[in-house]
Amino acid sequence: MLDEGVLVDGSKRLPFYVMPLYEATLRILMNARLRYDEILPLFTDMLDGVEAAHLLKVIHRDLKPENLLVTGPGRRVVVADFGAAHLEEDDLLTAVETHATDRLANYRYSAPEQRAPGRTVDERADVFALGLILTEMFTGEVPQGTGHALIGSMSPEFAYLDAMVERMIRQNPADRPSSIAAIKNELLTSGADFITRQKLDSVRMTVIPAASPDDPLNGMDVMPTGFAYVPGFLTFRFEPAPPPRWFETLRSLGDYQGYTGFAEPARVQVTSGGATVPANEQTAVETARMVRQWASSANREYRKRLESEASEEERRQRGALTAHRQRLEEQARVMERLRDASLT
Repeated sequence: MLDEGVLVDGSKRLPFYVMPLYEATLRILMNARLRYDEILPLFTDMLDGVEAAHLLKVIHRDLKPENLLVTGPGRRVVVADFGAAHLEEDDLLTAVETHATDRLANYRYSAPEQRAPGRTVDERADVFALGLILTEMFTGEVPQGTGHALIGSMSPEFAYLDAMVERMIRQNPADRPSSIAAIKNELLTSGADFITRQKLDSVRMTVIPAASPDDPLNGMDVMPTGFAYVPGFLTFRFEPAPPPRWFETLRSLGDYQGYTGFAEPARVQVTSGGATVPANEQTAVETARMVRQWASSANREYRKRLESEASEEERRQRGALTAHRQRLEEQARVMERLRDASLT
């Protein structure tokens, strides 16, 4: 999160951003020893922050506990220090090789492809770093090679994370999870119901929870304006111009004031210049008032429908993951019974 300010350079005002002060870094919390039940909620915040960057086409490339900031009584994590995010691969390689005590002093969190010139560095480099950090949060050690300490050796309750981490830190990027969403799905499948999916709102270019509705109107109310009367019709415009879904909502309103069979929401027609509804000289003023009421009702109903659809889709996806988890558990029980039977 950044706070916007203004820098004055002579007569020219330039935008800049001021990072708020945070109480600690993840490194400080790790040095003070985290409780095992605290780790996944913190890791979830890290996933959200990195995923938000990826959805906006930004790769961090320098994730480490020192630039994961923690604040508040609820211990929320903010991903900071995107200074290396746009470095070219060769620049990053040089920093790793020749400045071991500078910005990339913790090169031990960098992915193998970041240490070789000419290699493609994408979102999976951040996935690699996150896998290392998650293991370190439990074990106090950064995995290097084989034989490193496992999460399950420290906390059997979270042993299921070891298989996920093993894939996250594979040497070949193609063998790692391809996205943060894939990691979240695996955690959800394992029963971490507090995980939140995210998506990019292409209108506002911001990252929002996946359960948020896709709204081309960006939450703005549609209002009728520019009323005029022509024989047999009231003409007007809707501002801002609503999407087709909004018109569908308007026409299907079930509770409204109108003149049945004459001036009613179902008879609003879209034209190249705006919209029309039947009216006559005597009813034009009253019809304009009712059109405003219809628009207000359509705004409320439109948002309600979008929110309902988004919530239903989130429930559907979580239900599918729950069913998948149950199938995996059943498969594991069957395999255990077969194993026991083979030993008798």
